[in-house]
Amino acid sequence: MTSRALTDLGTNNKSGSIDLEQSNINGIMHPSSKISTTAMAPSNNSIISDTTTRIPDFSFCILWSPLPIITWIIPFIGHLGIADSRGYSHDFQGPYSIGTSRKAVMAFGPTTRYLKMDIGQLSTAERWDDAIREADRIYSGRMHNLFCDNCHSHVAKALNLMPYGGGKWNMVKLCFLVFFRGTFVSFGGFLCQFLPFLIFVFLIVLFRVILGKS
Repeated sequence: MTSRALTDLGTNNKSGSIDLEQSNINGIMHPSSKISTTAMAPSNNSIISDTTTRIPDFSFCILWSPLPIITWIIPFIGHLGIADSRGYSHDFQGPYSIGTSRKAVMAFGPTTRYLKMDIGQLSTAERWDDAIREADRIYSGRMHNLFCDNCHSHVAKALNLMPYGGGKWNMVKLCFLVFFRGTFVSFGGFLCQFLPFLIFVFLIVLFRVILGKS
């Protein structure tokens, strides 16, 4: 092999080595768009999951959850609580007992309905929170009475102390206000309130039909 041929071979090898190095550098600095897109783009499933599990803002709300057995028979009767400006629930849970929860979980389970109140009727948000604290203090020293001094009475006391909407709140007024104007947290909340009652009615009708045919 001549010296010229050896020189050309060495030049080609060097050129090939340089091209390979340049290709590797380009691969690091400018990766393919397919890999970049796959790594950076979030999946649709994660977006849907984040959206469906979002918890409502319960601040300045009256909260409601079903009472086992009682709500199954009379759907407009349930357990009532009230949320402060941070969204923490406060509910009269039993004799001398006030419960608070960051996730609005009350004595008989999570909140299933809520009613957002117009805080513009009060001069400051502190009046809302101060009234709830005072109602908590009062009812933490009271015996629970299912018929005349209960969770609804605790919420009514807080609203009257503000006073919200001119006061004169009571358990009956709150009961029907939430029933007709409250928002369901989810479709599951709707089922928790009405499905047992509908099943109960269906069984009664079915039983009467069977008796009528016999």
